[in-house]
Amino acid sequence: MVYIYSAAAATLNGVPQPLPTGVLDLYSDGTLACSINVGGSATGGNCAVTYSAVGAHQVITDYQSGAASSTETDVETIPPFTTATTATMSETYSQSGAYGESYHVQPAATIADEHGNALAPGDGVTYALIDRSTGATLLTFVPPDPNTPARSDFTVWPDPDGAGNMTITAGPPWAYQPKTVYAPASDTLAVLATYPGVSGYTGSSSAPAAVSLTH
Repeated sequence: MVYIYSAAAATLNGVPQPLPTGVLDLYSDGTLACSINVGGSATGGNCAVTYSAVGAHQVITDYQSGAASSTETDVETIPPFTTATTATMSETYSQSGAYGESYHVQPAATIADEHGNALAPGDGVTYALIDRSTGATLLTFVPPDPNTPARSDFTVWPDPDGAGNMTITAGPPWAYQPKTVYAPASDTLAVLATYPGVSGYTGSSSAPAAVSLTH
């Protein structure tokens, strides 16, 4: 944040008066950020302040020149960085088992702040598996270890009961978590990634990323 700060002398009979010689300081949250000598035509300057935290910060401009001294206090509010979340989904492998052939679908999310800086994908991202044709949410899942891909996949059995129903579980194949059974209106699913936001960052949701389960 760059502040343009200055001091001005009072007017006399509507005529601006020269600024008495003095020192102009700018404080941010009680710490002196900039100090310059002023007087006459030199009335101020620029001051760059870096904020390491969002929220309200006190800014004080202090002009010291004997009886002409003056102080002004303002509050600068730094909003959280906005974020953008991108979801991807891909089939990792398939295998045959007691319930027929199953497909393992791996979701992934990337999160970047408004300056394009990447954030850790493990900060509580929630994945929602969606029926692409109806938009219905079939299952939501917060990976227990999102930085280990093998622990954050969905397993899909297209028709284990022979009745056109699809069984979906979330989590690694050896520790199934929530399960859903539904009659799909299409063979395409989508995943939506939602980033809840952490201190200093807003939350955001991705556009759905689709994968076809046709084989």
